[in-house]
Amino acid sequence: MIVDFVVEILSNWHVGTGAERLDGPDPTDAELLSWPVRVAEDPVPVVPASSLKGLALDHAHLVASTFGLGDEMVEQIFGSPGRQASWYFSSARPLPSEDPPECRVRRYNRVSPATGRVEEDDLFDFEVASPARLATRARSQQPDPPAVETALVVASFAAVERLGARRRRGWGHCRIRAVGSGGEDMTPGFVAPLLGLAKGVGQP
Repeated sequence: MIVDFVVEILSNWHVGTGAERLDGPDPTDAELLSWPVRVAEDPVPVVPASSLKGLALDHAHLVASTFGLGDEMVEQIFGSPGRQASWYFSSARPLPSEDPPECRVRRYNRVSPATGRVEEDDLFDFEVASPARLATRARSQQPDPPAVETALVVASFAAVERLGARRRRGWGHCRIRAVGSGGEDMTPGFVAPLLGLAKGVGQP
């Protein structure tokens, strides 16, 4: 089974590579970016599958607890040490029908607590991507997984409101929804089985 998602990023965002990168067509005259945005081979900005999976997993335990589900289902979906995940997730890429997000560089500095000054090593370049809509998908190893399991996957993604770096400063504000072939919002239908469970939570 495959569930398609649209990740609508409503503010500037940065999902980085963890390594510096030369920025420019000519390597001999390129600028060294301290914090570049992760890009695909195209190259267009992307959110890696591992980042999306981690964000959804952060919310999955809370969603499962809220609806009276145990950690067993969360571990089955996302995997755990010594246990293979039953769902796989793709990286989020810009929708083919839309222009890819623009990237620009912002310069920041840190004040050294030892000297009270901005030292040479405390200057850095931060690449940031503009708001965009990205497409990703989740795929179950089972052709017809339990509806509650699919609902937990969709609800965990829908609970994500921010992604990437500098989230506390307003970056990476997002909405994630499951969509149909025509782009219609399928989230309510997918999560309906959880709402059915909620009626029995706390009842003897």
